[in-house]
Amino acid sequence: MTEIGAKSDVTIYADTADLVHLVIPADVDKTRLAADDEAYFEELGLAALGSCYYEDLPE
Repeated sequence: MTEIGAKSDVTIYADTADLVHLVIPADVDKTRLAADDEAYFEELGLAALGSCYYEDLPE
């Protein structure tokens, strides 16, 4: 995994047609969450979806 810049204790999950892993940042701005900041929700969503990768693997 060092070729992709990951530490040795990282687990990689692959999405499938039936299962999608959504990555949520560990550090969030609690003030913006409490204020229902729509722009912040969009930022979080784009950050999470930007990490998604789906590969249709042959059976």
